[in-house]
Amino acid sequence: MRAELFLVAALVACGDDTAPAPGFDASFDAARRDVGSRDAAEDANGDRDAAADAGTDAMADAAADADAADAMTDAADAMTDAADAMTDAMVSDAMVSDAMTDATDSAISDFCAALVVRGIDCTVDACPEGSVCLDDDCGGRHCMPAGRSCVDDTDCPGGGSRCATGLVARYCVHPSGRCSDSRECPWGFSCEAGDCVDRRVLCGEPGDPTCPPGFACFGSDLGFHPFCLKTTVRCAHDEICPPGGQCADVDGDGVRECLPPGVCSSNADCSGVGEVCGADAAGLASCGPVGPCIDPNDCADGYACLDLWGDGVTECVPTGGLCASADSCLSRELCASADGVAPPECL
Repeated sequence: MRAELFLVAALVACGDDTAPAPGFDASFDAARRDVGSRDAAEDANGDRDAAADAGTDAMADAAADADAADAMTDAADAMTDAADAMTDAMVSDAMVSDAMTDATDSAISDFCAALVVRGIDCTVDACPEGSVCLDDDCGGRHCMPAGRSCVDDTDCPGGGSRCATGLVARYCVHPSGRCSDSRECPWGFSCEAGDCVDRRVLCGEPGDPTCPPGFACFGSDLGFHPFCLKTTVRCAHDEICPPGGQCADVDGDGVRECLPPGVCSSNADCSGVGEVCGADAAGLASCGPVGPCIDPNDCADGYACLDLWGDGVTECVPTGGLCASADSCLSRELCASADGVAPPECL
């Protein structure tokens, strides 16, 4: 129909003078209106299609926004779950720590209940010459020898130090009243810059493997709660060493050291590469990586020959660590390797 309309229009434009047939104008107008109606319908259909596409796009955008919101909600839930898990873990760790503290307190309480008090209660009477008043870590205070035991001056550091006779026992004392060596300090104390510093770290019953290598659990014989006592100290007589120990030249340097009883008495008794004779975790002499040495060649790979205690007795200890001497640590802490494998730290 549209083609016929265009043909008629062309004929008119070309100047055909022939009169149109009757009713032609009306037919032409009707045809033109029909074409317009069809165009309008097509336009309306196009508008409906565009509207439908826009609606589809809007629905897709809304769905994407909903998915994003769901993802954000899921992420927030995951973060909340992680926070809850961390809180649970912290609570669990705190419960374990409290249980360990309770167990330790219980063990100390049980030991203190059975402790046989020896020596003088210095909350009542003054300590005699050659002894000092110290906490026994069981709620009391008792007298302890002011220096390590000695038979004669050869058991003491020298430099004017002498083996004095106290009312309780013979002990090493420096003429200045201060110290040059831990032997001039009470048991469990170290000499640092001329002062005796309390290094008593509590342990279980004597013989329990709770002290680091080079130390033994000791003290109940003195009427105190057991503490980790440095065993490798210089000596001249067996009598001044911890019970059952011996005074021997462990590292072959011509100077003797106290050594607890065990399977060796010198580094020459140890056949393994890098093994030395020292006090193990049970407080007994055995061949292992920790013990007296002259230089690093005596030690295994990864170990250095150091004097952590400060008395001039060098020992093989793991390299590295968080402390290099006793004075790097707080009072009542030890600078030592916890197990003979881990680097030294304050314990």
